[in-house]
Amino acid sequence: MTEPAAADESLLEARLEIETPERVKIVYDLAGIGSRFAAGSIDMLLLVFVFAVMFAVAMVAFSVTLPTSQEAQTAFWLSVAGAFTVVLSLYYVGFEWMWSGQTPGKRVLKLRVISEDGGPASAGAMFLRNVLRVADLIPFAAPYGLGGLVMFVNRRGKRIGDCAAGTIVVRERPEPLAAFRPTAAADALPGDVLGAADLARVQAFVVRAPQMIAASRDALARRIADDVAARHGLAYADAQQFLRVLAKGATPKQLREAQGPAA
Repeated sequence: MTEPAAADESLLEARLEIETPERVKIVYDLAGIGSRFAAGSIDMLLLVFVFAVMFAVAMVAFSVTLPTSQEAQTAFWLSVAGAFTVVLSLYYVGFEWMWSGQTPGKRVLKLRVISEDGGPASAGAMFLRNVLRVADLIPFAAPYGLGGLVMFVNRRGKRIGDCAAGTIVVRERPEPLAAFRPTAAADALPGDVLGAADLARVQAFVVRAPQMIAASRDALARRIADDVAARHGLAYADAQQFLRVLAKGATPKQLREAQGPAA
């Protein structure tokens, strides 16, 4: 895995190259501070609306129950504060888990949280990066305080939560996977290119993978990768990464040449 190639490249245009175990490079466009700030602002506006509704409900409940003692009033408002904290946490963790690394703000700006190795971020990583969001907000300059400073000095634009969870935020490419199709020469041997059926199966898996349960996703990835690799004389270290490379248009011949002669 390498850092963005150009030393003087601006953070808004930075790219990250990841070399897979099959020795194929995948390039991601890193999300800049501006786009992440905009996405964070959208999320914050949605949360402000939700909190306003919750506060209105809390005020109605307070006026109806009318707790008289100081202890009862303290307990009531502590419970309200706890509810706000739970909603804040569930908003980010829940959306990123359901939408495979996206909150409403990220979806609007076409950003996504992924793992540093180029694969989908795990549920644990999403939880950790969002639990540490409170550290990013110090000194509470929403949507990014200290986290914004860390992002500015980090060449991958990672905030504190990203550093701890091993995640990065990237821009989604506008072109669909179907646009990446290998070009077969007229004299290509049968094992040199991926057949249409195999390509469709691989691309269908890559598209559906973020919505699948982890155990089922891993088992299906290995089953497809084993079948394709065995018929084309290929080896792989990570089944899902191997399938992503094929889905982006790499041919079996290119992968064999990248891997070099078998030991």
